[in-house]
Amino acid sequence: MTDLLASRWTVALAEALVALLGQGLLVVVLHEVARVVVGPGRPRARYALASVALFALPTCLVATWWSIVSAPAPQGVGTPASVGFASWVVLAWWLGATATLLRLAGAWLRLRRVVARASDAVDRGWLEARDRLAPLAGVAGGVAIKAWAGADVPMVVGVLRPVVLLPLALATGASPGCVDAVLAHELMHLRRHDYLVNLLQSVVEALLFYHPAVWWLSHRMRVEREYCCDDGAALLLDDRLGYARALVELERLRGAPPALALGASGGPLKKRVMRMIDRRGSTPRPGFAAVGALAVLVVVAAGLATGAAAQAAEAALSARWMPPSVARHADAIVRASERNGVDADLLAAMLLIESGGDEAARSPSGAAGLMQLMPETARRIAKARGLEAPTDAALLDPELNVDFGAWYLARQLERFEDPRLAVAAYNAGPARVVAHVERGQRLPDESRRYADQVIALWSERSEATSPTLTGLFERTRAQLRGRMKAPVDLSAVRLGFGENAHPIRKVPFEHQGIDVPQAEGTSVQAALRGVVRSVDAKGTADARGRYIVLQHGRLETRYYHLAAVRVAVGQQVEAGEVIGEVGNSGVSTGPHLHFEVREMGTPVDPGLYYDLGR
Repeated sequence: MTDLLASRWTVALAEALVALLGQGLLVVVLHEVARVVVGPGRPRARYALASVALFALPTCLVATWWSIVSAPAPQGVGTPASVGFASWVVLAWWLGATATLLRLAGAWLRLRRVVARASDAVDRGWLEARDRLAPLAGVAGGVAIKAWAGADVPMVVGVLRPVVLLPLALATGASPGCVDAVLAHELMHLRRHDYLVNLLQSVVEALLFYHPAVWWLSHRMRVEREYCCDDGAALLLDDRLGYARALVELERLRGAPPALALGASGGPLKKRVMRMIDRRGSTPRPGFAAVGALAVLVVVAAGLATGAAAQAAEAALSARWMPPSVARHADAIVRASERNGVDADLLAAMLLIESGGDEAARSPSGAAGLMQLMPETARRIAKARGLEAPTDAALLDPELNVDFGAWYLARQLERFEDPRLAVAAYNAGPARVVAHVERGQRLPDESRRYADQVIALWSERSEATSPTLTGLFERTRAQLRGRMKAPVDLSAVRLGFGENAHPIRKVPFEHQGIDVPQAEGTSVQAALRGVVRSVDAKGTADARGRYIVLQHGRLETRYYHLAAVRVAVGQQVEAGEVIGEVGNSGVSTGPHLHFEVREMGTPVDPGLYYDLGR
């Protein structure tokens, strides 16, 4: 059986990898605009732009993935039907990334062996030039210089113990000008910590091997890096023309340096030489670099926001402990609070107590929706606001219901000022609160408890957890333990709640329910009286096969991998009523029932409600 959490992670990663294609295109477009603004004479600024843009891509990927997996899971629906396709996407990415990372690791090992085997036999002029130029370049510590027969061009390797590798011909027969130019260039790489940046750059290339934007931005980084080192070396030597001649001399030995090494002859030679000769090519353009950097930073911010649009409104709620069933309505709560001038966290606390986040909730007295509005009250609100009276079906719309509830609460706050009294008036009616305030009449016990719970939740909005919410769940468990009907015989649980080894993939995962082996066709009973919120009678939508989701106020029970479904959406069921049959549908290792209990959208151990003998 494929568990929902693992499948959700897979789908989220696949969605993030695909979304990065569009995000990367936006990054490249803005990067190119910023490069034009900065102009050709600021290689350091252009290098910074390319670096920020490149490293923004993995940041966007992680942020998008996290925003998807941390968003409240949709209620009444399961893993998307595309989970199989998502698995192939992730598998292909994993294989490609692993192969490129292994190749990168192999290149690093080969380079270390080259350094170990390289010869120390270099002309004394190299050592004298190193001792003379290193302090001027601001490079502290020793820099080794070695000769390697396999080297076509000079290159620098390492961070803590850097080594400049020279071709044999250059190590013993270079002109003094060429020696100074080569060392000045490699010392600039060391001063700028380019080897470390290049290593991180190569890791990004390996992880995002499939993305054209990565390779384009990485190319721009390497070109601008060489320009930066050219400018630094020419400034160190105070001889741009002589440095240009040295570049031409090095071109005769030009070749591709090994992966991870930084070669002095890297980059487009003609452009590099022309930049040295034509000083106008490096004329600074003050202020433009900041504009370009700002543009790329905007891209980073956009990448962080991608995939988190559904959570943007949630950020306006202080209460981060809100259960998923309430948090998924955060956008409607925030909009309603802003339109009606009430505190969003107070409104969320009321919604939690009123309906537990069940938008289809109906009380025995006829109150409906998230804010449990009476139809008559809703009609009076609509009339006062000059709106058309909502139908019973329209009253269940989350946006309308929360907005009407927020408007009604705002009127009670205007009248009573004290939030506790206003909340009590919402529950019991303003007349009873007036009688309580003016004549000392006692409020109904239910209204007092309601107001106490809402105000307590509201007062805990800035805390990491809510003791009031925890206590509410604990009381519910105590009341229902031993009273909930077992959907099947629960004496032989095969796979328990929490961290387990996946029965098919054999990897650790968080199991959101319990698996109970049963003979195919065994009757499945409703655990509590409730309403059927969703079903899949065909079992073709996703890995869960045929399933049923029942809503019981603030609790929800789920029944997966059924052979048959005997209820329909919207149907009222009684505790112990047969709702389906045990089966082997979906991705499963044999006939069994996967059973979940959720408290306001959060999966909890069914053992909190049943004695499972563990």
